[in-house]
Amino acid sequence: MSPIPDQSTSLLNPLATTGIAAGQWKQLNSDLEFIAEHDEHADIAAGDCQINESLVDEALDQLQPDMSGAEPETNAAETVTDSEIHKQLVALKARLDSEIKTHHMPLCYVRGDFFDRPPHPVFALHNSIKGAGLNPKDLCLRDVFVWLPYLLPGCPKRFVWFNDDPIARRVRHIPDDFFLLTNRFICDGRRLNEPGCGTSWQGTDPHVLAQLPRQVQVAFPAYISPRGAISKLMVRLMRNSFSHRLGAAPFAEMVTEVQYLSHADSELMYTAAANSYGQTGLTRFSAFDDPKGYAGSPPSAPYLKGLFTDVISAHRFEAYGWREG
Repeated sequence: MSPIPDQSTSLLNPLATTGIAAGQWKQLNSDLEFIAEHDEHADIAAGDCQINESLVDEALDQLQPDMSGAEPETNAAETVTDSEIHKQLVALKARLDSEIKTHHMPLCYVRGDFFDRPPHPVFALHNSIKGAGLNPKDLCLRDVFVWLPYLLPGCPKRFVWFNDDPIARRVRHIPDDFFLLTNRFICDGRRLNEPGCGTSWQGTDPHVLAQLPRQVQVAFPAYISPRGAISKLMVRLMRNSFSHRLGAAPFAEMVTEVQYLSHADSELMYTAAANSYGQTGLTRFSAFDDPKGYAGSPPSAPYLKGLFTDVISAHRFEAYGWREG
């Protein structure tokens, strides 16, 4: 039988509950002091400082009048009507309806892929030169993650329909954001036998995800927040970065730099293709932040910090004293 911890001391002595040596505890305190004195962005927790940056309460906060005068951050889930991305999503929604009627599933599922991807810029530019000429709009489109649980292996079938407002949700990612398209499930109250409650859920709702096979759940690529979504890859990068003293502000700057460079690569391919194919009188390439064109929108440091706090809070566990026997 294992020895029983001394409950009278384990709750008072931090070394007893953490299991780290005295030297390590001293080094940890030294590191925290360094952070407090040298963190120019003031976004790394130190000592007993409690972070209250959660996004969960933002939906309630939005019901209160904003007395600060500050402009609210753009809703990451929305796209501008008649923008190139919005047109892409409208066309995709119609095409998915047709593909499901013909093949009983989207063609990206037939290929064994969740993503419906626009042609790579190299091929998009090559194909456009055979048509009406080079078009920078072809390089403004995004990958779309198609998440239709009722068509996935081992998933329950229900009456469903696609979303309309918004059609898809922007997912923060690097080097470029992608969009997440899903459907709604309804507990139909019109059934004759055992009528349902009429409640509907998004295909990304935990009530739906929890019913999927484990391997399907793991494939879901993002964490959803009240104001958008962020990819699991981004969260993993944040965890690693924050643990090495790179806080939310410099991380946001890094993401912005990567996304701007990706935009620059697209513009370079566009102008280089024009030179290669001898095209003149080109339409100007979309600016990074043009909402009707490329629609670049890097996440802010407060958004990243708040979302990271929510993710960690959802996965944390409490360590309690234990007693055997």
